[in-house]
Amino acid sequence: MKNKKINCIFISNANGGIATFQSNLINYLHYKKIKTYLFDKKKNQTLVNIKNIKKVTFFNSNVLKEIKLTTKNLLKIKSANITNIFIISNPVILLFYFFPIKIFFKNNRIFFFHHSHIIKKDFYNYLVGYLISVLKIYIHKSIYVSKYTLNWWYRFSFINKFLTSQIIQNTTEKIKVIRRRKKVISIGFVGRFDEEKGIDKFLSYIRNSNLNYLNFKLFGDGPLKNLIPKNKSNIFYWDWTSKNMIYSNIDILFVTSKLENCPFTVLEAKSVGIPTVTIAEGGISEIIKHKFDGIILKKSANTSEISQAFKEIILNYKKYKKNCLINSKKFSYKKQEKILKLFF
Repeated sequence: MKNKKINCIFISNANGGIATFQSNLINYLHYKKIKTYLFDKKKNQTLVNIKNIKKVTFFNSNVLKEIKLTTKNLLKIKSANITNIFIISNPVILLFYFFPIKIFFKNNRIFFFHHSHIIKKDFYNYLVGYLISVLKIYIHKSIYVSKYTLNWWYRFSFINKFLTSQIIQNTTEKIKVIRRRKKVISIGFVGRFDEEKGIDKFLSYIRNSNLNYLNFKLFGDGPLKNLIPKNKSNIFYWDWTSKNMIYSNIDILFVTSKLENCPFTVLEAKSVGIPTVTIAEGGISEIIKHKFDGIILKKSANTSEISQAFKEIILNYKKYKKNCLINSKKFSYKKQEKILKLFF
């Protein structure tokens, strides 16, 4: 890696997986002693997950609404002698700040990270998608989190096929868990309690399943929280809590989202030997090897097929656990080095 001085600048309004990606990368940049700046709202998830907040220069602003304030703050860090690396993961943010970056920062490199494709298919989102496809001609590189995401954008606009692109999957830190022998297997849901993450499908399975010897443990929060049955002896739920707490309490992760590309929950579970059953579409099938460290089902899988998948893992749990730990090495925290090499 070349000995070149750089600043890494995150312009963000992220929550969920994108915020986890950003905080993981910022933590790694701290480890490598690289100067980092974050433009975001104070209470957003990225800032909360940063281990050493004192080592990041933080500017508090709503980057989608306080454009003038954010631009003013950006100018405070302008330097002609340093290469400024801009990390952006939101298409609208790229639209708003592409020209200020190009005009005011002489030494700039913009990296756009695609964590998904356009989910809400309407005129506004498609227009934004086409506009950023044009702007990406003039940025340094587009990064995609999965082959599925890359191919979707290739189909969306032919322009993307001619741009400098790369696939880099998410990575996760090692999580310390306390794994105790339990008589009852716990199936876990980790995520927002909303339709996109499939909380309704998870709860539907519980209602229709006859596997009464299972516990179901849900971690998260969201608008459909009220759908979770109360006073059921085998259903437990918590608001967001530590990863240590989450993965110490589940034995199998059940992903019921409509679409997942490279979910951190799967990587985190895998890193501590917890296999996944999923009915989600997308790039998730690129990080799970079917009947090796998890089971991939079609989104139309019925209750019987899902139950059979759980039985298969329970009967062969030691094998699945071992394979999870083996496969998790591909997504080790050290793989952040792939991203870092892009910046030099």
